Amino acid sequence: MIEVEQACFAYPKEKDILHDLSFQVSEGEVLSIIGKNGVGKTTLLRCLLGFLPWRSGRTLLDGKDIREWKTEQLWKKVAYVAQRKQSVVYTVEEMVLLGRSMHRKLWQMPTDEDRAAAKEALEYFGLVHLMGKVCSKLSGGQMQMVNLARAIATKATLLVWDEPEANLDLANQYQVLSSITHLQKEKGLSFVINTHTIEHSFLWKGKSVLLYPDAAYLFGSTVDVLTQENLSKAFSLDLQVHRIEKGSEEYHVVLPTAFFGKSRTDSDN
Repeated sequence: MIEVEQACFAYPKEKDILHDLSFQVSEGEVLSIIGKNGVGKTTLLRCLLGFLPWRSGRTLLDGKDIREWKTEQLWKKVAYVAQRKQSVVYTVEEMVLLGRSMHRKLWQMPTDEDRAAAKEALEYFGLVHLMGKVCSKLSGGQMQMVNLARAIATKATLLVWDEPEANLDLANQYQVLSSITHLQKEKGLSFVINTHTIEHSFLWKGKSVLLYPDAAYLFGSTVDVLTQENLSKAFSLDLQVHRIEKGSEEYHVVLPTAFFGKSRTDSDN
């Protein structure tokens, strides 16, 4: 669905932040972007979507250079959820209706189809009771779900999300993460997600891009990329990846080795 080919990016008069980067995300896949602060995770998302120009290389959407897509057609296929910001102006319904803007002409009022799509998205996430509430009155978890509902209302098939679980408690993180999994499985949506919570990447059972501070990177299946050795190198910290089995499912916990003293049992090498 979306692919990056041999892409490089640097700010003026600076070295490459991203160098010779290549990866692809197919229909129904989740790609995690992992790396320490300052390595270019959000920059990667902005370049991926054309907000910032690659110094070289390109982004392809369904085999076509993203720069060749008409704006209204591009944003019908792709939805971007930036880092969470609350609005003091819009109600929940109005915020979700913003996701339908590419489906109507400039200055045109929302149509019945737009309102139906917005309500459907709100119903999917159990948010109908909040339709008239001002977004600034919402909790962090509620606002993240509203942002996701707005993205779903676009009927896009690819969602690009910058830190969906940031500043959320465990209950709200679970709600957001479960929604991503359901949308992937039930609707076949694809995701590109920038996250600081490495454990979440394993839950999605997809692919990962691990960015290093020297502009190097690794791309592949999450279990192959996010190993102890690779993560320790990327974060300049001795880390352990511990596996926890529950029934037929396997979960992962990533912690600095110092937390375990000399014990290295059940670690994932």
